Amino acid sequence: MKERDDMFKTLIVDDEKWMCEGLKNMIHEVSEHFYVSSLAYNGHQALQRLDSERFDLIITDLMMPLQTGIELLHEIRAAGSPIEAVIISGYSEFEYAKKALQYDVSDYLLKPINRSELAAVLSKLQRKLNQSSVTDKQRALLDEGEASGQKGSYIIKKIMNELQTADLSNITVGLLAEQYGFNPSYFSRLFKAETGKGFSRYLTEVRIRKSQILLRFTGLNISEIAARIGYTDEKHFSKMFKGVISMTPTEYRRLHQQEEESAEHVGILLD
Repeated sequence: MKERDDMFKTLIVDDEKWMCEGLKNMIHEVSEHFYVSSLAYNGHQALQRLDSERFDLIITDLMMPLQTGIELLHEIRAAGSPIEAVIISGYSEFEYAKKALQYDVSDYLLKPINRSELAAVLSKLQRKLNQSSVTDKQRALLDEGEASGQKGSYIIKKIMNELQTADLSNITVGLLAEQYGFNPSYFSRLFKAETGKGFSRYLTEVRIRKSQILLRFTGLNISEIAARIGYTDEKHFSKMFKGVISMTPTEYRRLHQQEEESAEHVGILLD
């Protein structure tokens, strides 16, 4: 595939070279909007690539020698990089997957990677990256008083980070606006100017990402998962989940259970 100017540059990080190459080829097959411009085989190489080149997306394995995917993400976020991140993990790495939430991970891909799921993840990221190109009009909102604008930008980023590990059951625009000293209407405009999307939509995405982990790695039923992420109505949760992931929570869980069973079967055959 030949790179185009309108494509999103992607960095893949995995200590298994065949995995890097295979994922690179799969990405180019399922999406015309992402171009894998570089590969790294450990976290140190990845940081070197990030220092010398601009990327829109990093896809990294969790378990690697020298530096884990979590440690790599920690360094990336500590440096202030807003790069979108997707992690690749084995089904038994639940604790690592939970820990990755605090580093604003966009999505998770379970090994062996499913082609249709990869396509769905990239499609969602494409929309997100397009929307993050905030217009000049939206940015002008941040200039409503120099001090207020600087304070607002910092607080919005702080709120986004805290939401990754917060109890989401009672989060509202009004509550957060009051907590940080903003008028709710101004907070909503400021949030959209900073992120390119409304607060309600962002909160929904955070909730759905958390529900994906719970569906994959726990035995909680759908109603319990809905309650944990802030939905009192299971049917409403299922509707919101399907709107983001394009399948119901039950279908999503069944898909990953089948993938895990298939992976276990392959492992038995290899043994």
